[in-house]
Amino acid sequence: TLMSEALRQANRGGDSDQLLRRFREAFEARGAAAFRPDAYARRSIWTYAGSWPTGAAGRRMAPAFGAVLAVCILVLVLVSLGSRHQHLGQVQWQAQWLFTFPVRARVIFLARLFEFSVFSVLLWLIVFPLLLAFFWSAGYGVWTALLAPGCTLYVGAVIGAVCVTLETWLRTTFARGRLKNIQAAFTLCGTVGFLALLLLGQAGVMPDAVGKVLAGVPDWLAWSPVGVAALVCLPGVPLWVPLALMAGAGPALAYAATRASERLVRDGLIGSSGAYQGGRGAGSAGAPRTRLLRGVVGKEIRLLLRDRNFMIQTLLVPLVIIAFRVIVMKVHRVDVASLAQQSGAALAFGLGVYVLMFGGFAAIASEGKALWLLYTVPYRLEKVLADKARLWGTVSLVYTVAALGVCWALRPAWDVTSLVNCAMAIVGVYVYGFIAVAIGVMGSDVLADRPQRRIRPGWMFVYMFLAGMYGYAIYTPSIWHKVGQFVLCVLVAYAIWQKMVDRLPYLLDPTASPPRRISLSDGLIVAFAFFALQAVVVGVAGNSKMGVSGGRIVVGYVLAGLIVTWVSGVVFKADGMQGLFAKVRLAKARKLPPPLRRAVLVGVMWGAAACVFALGYLLLIDLIEPLRVMKQQSVQLTEKLFGGAWWALALLAVGAAPLFEEYIFRGMVFRGLHRSTSPAVAVLASAAIFAVIHPPISVVPVFVLGIAAAMSFRRTGVLISPVVAHAIYNAGVIVAGPLI
Repeated sequence: TLMSEALRQANRGGDSDQLLRRFREAFEARGAAAFRPDAYARRSIWTYAGSWPTGAAGRRMAPAFGAVLAVCILVLVLVSLGSRHQHLGQVQWQAQWLFTFPVRARVIFLARLFEFSVFSVLLWLIVFPLLLAFFWSAGYGVWTALLAPGCTLYVGAVIGAVCVTLETWLRTTFARGRLKNIQAAFTLCGTVGFLALLLLGQAGVMPDAVGKVLAGVPDWLAWSPVGVAALVCLPGVPLWVPLALMAGAGPALAYAATRASERLVRDGLIGSSGAYQGGRGAGSAGAPRTRLLRGVVGKEIRLLLRDRNFMIQTLLVPLVIIAFRVIVMKVHRVDVASLAQQSGAALAFGLGVYVLMFGGFAAIASEGKALWLLYTVPYRLEKVLADKARLWGTVSLVYTVAALGVCWALRPAWDVTSLVNCAMAIVGVYVYGFIAVAIGVMGSDVLADRPQRRIRPGWMFVYMFLAGMYGYAIYTPSIWHKVGQFVLCVLVAYAIWQKMVDRLPYLLDPTASPPRRISLSDGLIVAFAFFALQAVVVGVAGNSKMGVSGGRIVVGYVLAGLIVTWVSGVVFKADGMQGLFAKVRLAKARKLPPPLRRAVLVGVMWGAAACVFALGYLLLIDLIEPLRVMKQQSVQLTEKLFGGAWWALALLAVGAAPLFEEYIFRGMVFRGLHRSTSPAVAVLASAAIFAVIHPPISVVPVFVLGIAAAMSFRRTGVLISPVVAHAIYNAGVIVAGPLI
């Protein structure tokens, strides 16, 4: 029997070796008694048709099943009432409006109960699969498809009746300030209970402690309203008995809940309208307030301390989730200490990012209808949000450092690579504080009446995608890739922040939008599209029979540049930006009037200066052995790709590359930075992203070239100047480089 079960699990994709190892451990611990039918049925979580035990063992399973259903009902009630999507101390305006209708209150409460019992996502994700598995194992076959949804609706009716009654009683009994604390307790208990259910489902074999508790459950629990669905699996009980009980108990509970709620609101929907109540006493000369509790930071800290539910969800729930993951790894015999050394930095970064998803994301949504007040204070709104970003970045930084400390305690012997990864995680979390606030602002509908609709869920996926991109910077062993990814992350953060600043004056008017201008995000999108399209074209050429050659590289480069340039002009024009090429000073380069002759001369001067620096750099790296080896490898790769087709290399370096790259990095990226930063920052940032896309050996001279091209563009205002500078630089390096 045991071997057949092991083979069954192996055929289903399970780990038969692990299963046999557990059988051996159970036999060594309790002998043959561990494999009695009743013990095996009580401990196994595997289900298949006809696996429900018969006789006395089956009768003991029904109350245990009822206890599991009762726990599920309790957890779903706690999660529903502790959800961040509602406020126990505040009645939604739709409910207040409905109570003005000439209908009885019980009808409105019945609609609320129907919402809890039918449209609860967690109900259908937790209870429905559980009932489906148990009814299938009890041997009901195709009838399971009807029994499971019907019993799920009954369980939902029980949950809805409890939620509606308890919610109404709390609102009419306690003040709003006290309700926040109660809701925080619901949130914490509901989260712990929900994770406990997940842990039980992932355990594979039921823990002994849980088995002992379920074995001692009294029989009457299966006949109670919370466990009556378990009677469907009780041997010897006709099916019509539990169905009749549920058909009578469901409407009875709904009627009792609506009548009780109607009686509770006979004097009003809430017990008190004020959030905080107290008496005024004699003032006392207290200590002067610290600077930390002043301004925006002080307001956010007080909001966090007063709203206990928000504090629990933001600060405590992430710790509970991390503890749950550690327990799951322990259950599956994962070496936590080894994992802490290998992925400790990534886990710490993920914890900080998760904290930001609750705190920083709600920086603007938490203001609610009082947002207009921030427009009246003598402090720019973007500075207010920057203070919030620094606060939440610091809070998430504390969690990240604490997680790294725990990982260090588990495995103290870390190498230099681990320390570099830790530094990447710490700096990255703080940068993502600004990304979270900016995305939260752009993804918020501040005029929405319901809090759960103020933040659009799609923007959370954007934030998670960006966080996943930075995870590559932690895992990659290449220092150069880490630096490049970090520079990219900082530029993306600034690009999103720039978009947010453009949007701020129009937050209170959903029909208006800011005028279309070139921004850093436009430059980054064009750059990504250009290199992605170039990689696709070269990849297609590489998969062909002809392979990759210098001529095909040039054709792919030019084709990608033309497509991206044309598409960017069409897209930006359709988006409301007229004259894109004139804005980047590309359209005026068709003829050479006298001012453009000066622009060409300026480009020649800056390009020659950058070329002289590059030649000196080539002389210097020959004296450093690691750099000399990298230089030799780069030369060999160039010879392999282009071979004797030096004309293709010259055409690429002197013709195509200066034109398309300067359009992207000076015409788009530099101009997008220059409109909202100082000239020095715009020059250095555009040069940095221009350098990181080149091979590591050429980063320093290419960075200098980026500075020279940006300075020539800033001095002349015409794109032909950096194009000439870029061409002069490449020509000088190609001609004089092999001679050095």
